[in-house]
Formats: sequence, C-alpha cells, structure tokens
Amino acid sequence: MEVVPNGLGELQETEYFTHEVLFPSDHEQLLGRSLQVVPLQTEIQPGGEKTGQPLRFRLLFEPLRPVETSIELLLMKASGGRWRYSVLLEASEPEVDDVIEIEAPLGRGASVSFRLFNSLSGFAPFRAYFTPDSPPEFTVFPAEGVLEPPSETGEGGTPFLISYAPKEYGKQLIGRLVILTTEMQWTYEVRGAHPKYVAPTVMEPKVDSRLPIEMASQLGSHAARNYVKENLLSVGKRAPRESLR
Repeated sequence: MEVVPNGLGELQETEYFTHEVLFPSDHEQLLGRSLQVVPLQTEIQPGGEKTGQPLRFRLLFEPLRPVETSIELLLMKASGGRWRYSVLLEASEPEVDDVIEIEAPLGRGASVSFRLFNSLSGFAPFRAYFTPDSPPEFTVFPAEGVLEPPSETGEGGTPFLISYAPKEYGKQLIGRLVILTTEMQWTYEVRGAHPKYVAPTVMEPKVDSRLPIEMASQLGSHAARNYVKENLLSVGKRAPRESLR
C-alpha cells in the first residue's frame, strides 16, 4: 500500500515517519492475529512530495473467518504532523470444509455426530447454526458452547449432533452448517437423502408345497356330491302327511 502525506510543503531535509494501526474494538482480537502491517519505506527525501514519492507498507491479511471491517493507519512525522488513513478489509465466505451426508426414512429422521477442536490454543466460545437458506429439516445441537483446545492424545473435542427429519419425498435437501468463534469459522455442506428402495427378491421355498403327480391326477376324478339335493330329500321323508278331507 502506498500513501503520500499531503501538505508537506518544500522539504529542506529528509523527513522520517512512524506508523500506528488502530483496530475496531469488536474485531481487535481477530485482526491482531490475522493482520500484519510492515513498513517498507518510511522516509521522504527533499523534493519527494513534488515528485510524488510515497510511503510504502506491506499488508498481510490472513483471516480464519469472514469479516468486513476497517482499520485506521496513523502516520506520524518525526518533526511534527499526523495523517490518518482508513483501510477497508474484507474476507469473503470460504469453501466448505467438508460434506456431511445423512440418510433418513420419511417421518423417522436420523442423526450423525462428530467432534471438533479449537484450532487455536485455549478454549473458545462458539455459535453453531444453519444458514437461513437451509431447509428446516436440518438441526444442530448444541447451538452454542465452548470449543475445547487440541489435546496431546488427540482425544476429546466438543461433540456436535446433526439431525435430519424429512417430511416428504422429493429432491435431495442441502443445508449449510456454520460453526463460528471470535477468530475462526468452520463451514459444512449437509446433504439429506432417503434410503434407496430395494425391491424384494424371490426366495426359494424351504418346504415342498407341490402335490405329487399321482395325487394331483386323482383330484376331480370322482363326481362331486350334491349336498343340497340330499338334504332336501331327507327333509321330505321326515315331514308328516296331512290327511285329506
């Protein structure tokens, strides 16, 4: 970054400058770790203002989460004088860290769990949430808490539970999970799907249910009895005869 202090006038001797960076209070911790301002040229020779000789700084910005803010760069001239410059800093949304797939039947739901460490030393308060454009079928627990620092054994970590409860059949649902601390952000793409339908297979019977050929050939060879006719004849024989007068 190059800046030219205005209003220096005609210089009779070399002017030397120092600088100071002021961070906004709400991002002071984040910027204090992720931003470096290194002076490359901090003096202006006589006649430098007329020739447009600038002061030069190298800015190295390596944030671990999205942010949009500004800092104040103060220039102080050794012989007296101060200049203030505003520098806008913006870090856009990153690519997803991982893709998580959950398969759940309709009306029942399913969950997956994982553990996460704070990549930086020490404990860090966090918020976990799905972005507003994510389907409501996705939920995460806990929504807030404290991330544990890495352990020497690699065990532990803060547990997270992601649930998926589909309400209807249709296209695959995709949500975006964000876990955010003061200095870092993790982003996951969560994909929900239904179990794949598997058609039932034809099983061979374990019991022989087929009739022998000899027995099957005898079926229907005898004349069927007419039980209705027999019953009517039997009733007629038992009925008393009325005498005619």
